[in-house]
Amino acid sequence: MVAEWIVALAGSGSGALVGAVAEDAWATARDGVVGLFRRAGAGRQARIEELLDADAATVETTSVEERDRVRAELETVWRVRLMDFLSEFPDAAEEFAGWVATVRAALPDPPPSGSQTNIAGRDVYAVQRGTQVFHQTGPARSDDRPDV
Repeated sequence: MVAEWIVALAGSGSGALVGAVAEDAWATARDGVVGLFRRAGAGRQARIEELLDADAATVETTSVEERDRVRAELETVWRVRLMDFLSEFPDAAEEFAGWVATVRAALPDPPPSGSQTNIAGRDVYAVQRGTQVFHQTGPARSDDRPDV
């Protein structure tokens, strides 16, 4: 059974790594992983370089519509690779965590997400964020006008 800290750290690392592909942070992410794998020997380190380059090329040549799906698949693959690495080299955990923090800091901020609920009543309109424009589509009814 893999230790929980390994699963968590590898998950964080794979998210940072795959998130950096085709971004300005890619060189930092790639070089960091290659540096971590120096512990595994020159042959394995070279193989990791090949895999990183192939995965980056895959993301870069994938249509914008498909990129999220491809990134999700690659994130799963890299999570397993990084879990294996951390299981074999647990002494690399501190350096690994530092690499993750560096890559995450270099990534662009994600777009804001959330939901919006608009409530409209007879004379009350609420907009959480942004602008809401109302167009009257027909003549006002006499019963909607206040008494003057």
